[in-house]
Amino acid sequence: MEEIIRLHLQAALAAVAVDWNLSPQGADAPRVVLYRISVTGDIIADGDSGLRRARVQADCFAATYKAARDLAKSAITALNGWRDGNTILGVFLDAVRDLPPETGTGETLGRVSVDFFINYQEF
Repeated sequence: MEEIIRLHLQAALAAVAVDWNLSPQGADAPRVVLYRISVTGDIIADGDSGLRRARVQADCFAATYKAARDLAKSAITALNGWRDGNTILGVFLDAVRDLPPETGTGETLGRVSVDFFINYQEF
């Protein structure tokens, strides 16, 4: 699921770096950092169905708040309601929030966080 989501989002956001769990100090903005917040599974009478529901947070960083907000809107457009017809069964917007501009590395960037629920089949 992780690589499929990353590749889809990166293709939709031309010239924007998209990575999981890491935002290297000094990396160019704009950029999107994805975090898997939680994953739940589905158990049926025969055992694990392989169906999963993940909550994924996408932190959108840019030089200004407006640019970060616009990047978040583009991420929402790319992912909300999307499915790949195979592994990704559906992506659904859950929440959008503004976060402090300090990244913890001394950078000051615009930052908007978007949460999605992702239903997928784990093979």
